[in-house]
Order: sequence, then C-alpha cells, then structure tokens
Amino acid sequence: MNVSGGINGSKTLAVAVDEYLSDTQLTKKSKTLAAYTTALRYFLESCHRLHVEDITRSDMLKFAAFRLSCTSVNTQKRPCEIT
Repeated sequence: MNVSGGINGSKTLAVAVDEYLSDTQLTKKSKTLAAYTTALRYFLESCHRLHVEDITRSDMLKFAAFRLSCTSVNTQKRPCEIT
C-alpha cells in the first residue's frame, strides 16, 4: 500500500495511514491496533482523496455516518460494506 509522496512533497493518504499505524504499533496493545487498522482501512476504501490535505469536513462526516450505519440499535456490530 505504500505509495510515495505526491506533488511538492505532499503526503498520500495511504502513506499517512501506514506511518500512523507503524507509530501506533509501538504504544498500543494488539487489539487496539487491530481496531485502528480496521477503521483506517474502511476510511481508505471510502475516501477517494489521494492526499491528506485534500480531505474535507464532508469526507469525515460521510465516513462517520457510514460507521454509525454499521452499528444496530442494540449496539451489536454488523458487517460494514462500502458502496
């Protein structure tokens, strides 16, 4: 997944996620890291922006709504599907 930096040294979203997860691995327990990894993989699939600086508030709100739709009323998780 490692995609090199973009134009003018801008960081791609995939690189930023990889770096964050590498850093997080040093300080978090394995279950926490797995949860972060899952959430970020869903975000990468749902967000069609290439660079971190291109992500908008709207992108984040859409992802938050998507994640909320993955939890039923009684808080039991069901599989999420990106459409």
